[in-house]
Order: sequence, then structure tokens, then C-alpha cells
Amino acid sequence: MRAYTRGPQEMLERTGRCKRREIVLSDDTSNGWEAVAQQFMAARSAIGLETVRAWARALPPGGSILDLGAGSGVPLVAALIEQGFVVSAVDASPTLVAAFRRRFPHAEIACEPAEHSTFFNHSFDGVMAIGLMFLLPAAAQRAVI
Repeated sequence: MRAYTRGPQEMLERTGRCKRREIVLSDDTSNGWEAVAQQFMAARSAIGLETVRAWARALPPGGSILDLGAGSGVPLVAALIEQGFVVSAVDASPTLVAAFRRRFPHAEIACEPAEHSTFFNHSFDGVMAIGLMFLLPAAAQRAVI
């Protein structure tokens, strides 16, 4: 087993929402996100929402977007669906995926790490990975790209 003390836990620490603790990933395929899923949903804000909306305006109307590390889909996926986009999502946390499915029952989501995803064997008009890529180790970043 290896202890993992960076990534989602570190992100939540910076928000002041939780105290530092080690997350053991030996059997955790969520890259640590399952352990902090509830805190992440509570801490998620609308920061970046206007940037995503502006980015999406450059895509074809009604186009398809893949959100890597979508979390519960709030607020970014919700805004994109409201703008008429078809959104597919990938997230490694079962808790976050369940919350996403409850909120967006018609959207496609896979519960898997982005670095192991087949991305539904689709192509997309746009892909976003807000807050995901910089948390992944370099080898996982290369696999996703």
C-alpha cells in the first residue's frame, strides 16, 4: 500500500473544508475522490462557470461535450445541458457518479478513472477536464491526453 496525500485531499485542504489525513489507495480506483466525495460536493462553487459557458459558445450548437472528472455535474454540466449541449461524463468516484445520475438521468456517465476510460468509444466536439489534469501523475496525464 502507498499513502497518497496530494490530489483531491490537498484541494479540499486549500478550501479549508477538511483537515489533512492520509488516503490509502491500495484498493481505491477513484484516485482518492471517493474518500472526499461528500466534502467535494459541499465545497464545489461556481468558479469557472462563466469561462466554461464562453468556451462552449465556440462549439457547434447542440454539440457533444465530454467532461472528464465531472463530479456530480454541478454546476458545469448543468449549465452546458441548459445551453443545449449533449454531455457525456467520466468520474472515478461511485458517490459522485450516483449524484450525477440522480441529477442528469439521461446523460451518459462512466464510473472509471479518466486514464483508463475508453471515452464511450465516441468522438466529441469538445472535452473539458476542469480541475482534473493537474491532480494526475504525469503518466496518467499522458494516458488521458
